[in-house]
Amino acid sequence: MRCCGRKLCAIIARLLDHAKIPNALWNEYMLSAYGAFMQEPHDISFIVPDRLIDAAYQTLQAAGFKTCPESHVADCKRFQCPEDGMIPTKHFHIESYWIVPARTYYLKLYGQANTLFSFPELTLGEPSRYDKYYMTTRDARLPTRIASTPHDERLMLYVELNRRAYEDPYELEKYKIKIPNLTMAIHALILLRCRDERYNSHCDDDWYRMLSSLRWYAVERGRMQFDGLEERFQRIWDRLETEHVSLWIRALRKELKRENILPPPLVDRTCRCFRELDG
Repeated sequence: MRCCGRKLCAIIARLLDHAKIPNALWNEYMLSAYGAFMQEPHDISFIVPDRLIDAAYQTLQAAGFKTCPESHVADCKRFQCPEDGMIPTKHFHIESYWIVPARTYYLKLYGQANTLFSFPELTLGEPSRYDKYYMTTRDARLPTRIASTPHDERLMLYVELNRRAYEDPYELEKYKIKIPNLTMAIHALILLRCRDERYNSHCDDDWYRMLSSLRWYAVERGRMQFDGLEERFQRIWDRLETEHVSLWIRALRKELKRENILPPPLVDRTCRCFRELDG
């Protein structure tokens, strides 16, 4: 069976849920759930508890996802300079059929300790309406998805999965995929900027892009409302696009380090984008 797009996200979430592996959608498809612009096709990203990364990888491999030929993830060409973004713990290759020139996209698995480290550990089950941290892609608070021009099938991502993984395609449209709620997604991304700004340019550029997408496409256009942030985080959100936002990020980083809230930054790739640590 060939599977693509948002249905493929639902298949992945359902496979992990059935394997008792808590998970949350991340990056591009998470942004699109909030109403942020995203042009398909794109990579697919999920977060799982660190202790279950290997189990998640084995579950998806058994379903038919294509493994990377490289023995180390950092050697995969997708994660070489100048590509932005955090290198995943595990990943799979997703082919795009009939695109010229041919291109490979990726299913990326991240551990929670390096992404949503301020959240309690992910659990199974649907979050309640009043959950502080999570919601689902079927939540009534999310904007109605506007029907877009049908994609040329040749531009879609496909994975050849076994029938057991695919099951009923109609139910996939209704499947509830866990995502951070908007307020906590913004909070988490500001924390990631505090961790990686000036330390890891590849990661920080991606966190900035995600925050900017949420600001301009979801919040400023009125597609989503959010509850507001803790004051010291709100200051950064309000100045996100200003010239001196980095000064506010560094000031908050010092506070968070004193409070032992912020983990060490991720080591950057050794390439022309590398920046010296600021101590």
